[in-house]
Amino acid sequence: MEFRGKLKRKQRRATRERVIEALGNMLPEPPTMYMVQVEGIAYPLKQAFGETFGVGRHDVGTRDARRIMERLGFEVTREPAASRRRAEAEDASAPEKGAGRLRRGEYDPVSWQEINIPTMILRWSCGVRWVDIAGIGESSEEVRVPPNEPGVYCVFRKGDIPALYIGQTTNLRRRIVDALVRGTAMHTAGTLIRENEDLSRLVISWGLTDRPAAVEEELIRRHMEEWRKLPQYASGG
Repeated sequence: MEFRGKLKRKQRRATRERVIEALGNMLPEPPTMYMVQVEGIAYPLKQAFGETFGVGRHDVGTRDARRIMERLGFEVTREPAASRRRAEAEDASAPEKGAGRLRRGEYDPVSWQEINIPTMILRWSCGVRWVDIAGIGESSEEVRVPPNEPGVYCVFRKGDIPALYIGQTTNLRRRIVDALVRGTAMHTAGTLIRENEDLSRLVISWGLTDRPAAVEEELIRRHMEEWRKLPQYASGG
């Protein structure tokens, strides 16, 4: 089983054996919504994909990552948020297994069993119309511009509270203006939104934070609790 194709504008190739090799000595990161089984171990989908292809976690959409991993013969499962929270509660009573590039057998971080994350206060922008962001630099009208800073962002239909998409990035301006709205960089959810939505009805808000991934996960969790569903384009990553 093999995949050949372009990712991040580069031709890439991977086989089932390459995936197994890339993850062979790596511990799984904390569970996410989508998990992939590799040699009996469940890895977050984007961790497995990123390590295999050498791309960042947010350089490919969930839908594309899932399609490619399934093509290579791996099972991808969707883990409900409730299951993740239950698993995290159970893990709290056991030694932390580690994350990222910690190697199996390298060390046992027992001292990491309890982790306290301080409360984060987000300063949200007012909602800016999608079409206004698309026209930044092309008209004389002043438009609030996303800054070149890390943060989270949400896409809504005007007057409709449930979010269409919740995302995070290390650079709000590049991710929102170039990728999401204009499509000059890869953004699967942005492509789906541009193809299926009345863009004149959409607004985008963003908040600054130096821990965007953690904030994005919490925003999605709260969305699930309140609306009993993911944002409409969540699987577009």
